[in-house]
Amino acid sequence: MFVESLVINKTLTYSLSERRWVWHLDTVKSTPITENVAQLMTRNLQVLPETTIRSLKLLSCFGSQADESILLLLDDHIHMMDDLVMAIDRNVIEKHGHVYRFAHDILEQGLYDMMSRREQSNNHHFIGLELIKAANQSHGSHFRPV
Repeated sequence: MFVESLVINKTLTYSLSERRWVWHLDTVKSTPITENVAQLMTRNLQVLPETTIRSLKLLSCFGSQADESILLLLDDHIHMMDDLVMAIDRNVIEKHGHVYRFAHDILEQGLYDMMSRREQSNNHHFIGLELIKAANQSHGSHFRPV
């Protein structure tokens, strides 16, 4: 993930003419020394498409992991599963069986913290309504949103 971030930030590029990796020293020198792993990991999220970031923010509302069956309930509205495949490819999340989990808790917390309180609330509300809707469809109308 670290080397990948160097490539994404164009600190390290591959030169076809030289057939080797080339460091861009001006970029390296301008990088703050105080930068820590959390900042590096969350900064790499900014290169993901907005839809993928939206899906990852929703995933972060579940905590460090979520079961695929729950996420499929949300997929009808936002096509979340395709975005999660991209996040797996970028090593942001991992899939173990039917469970999606963040590759590191720093990523989960960073994504959650990217949201305003209002966005957090709206996402939790959306998730709750979708879960109630799914429960009502499979068990009858026992739950009513308030």
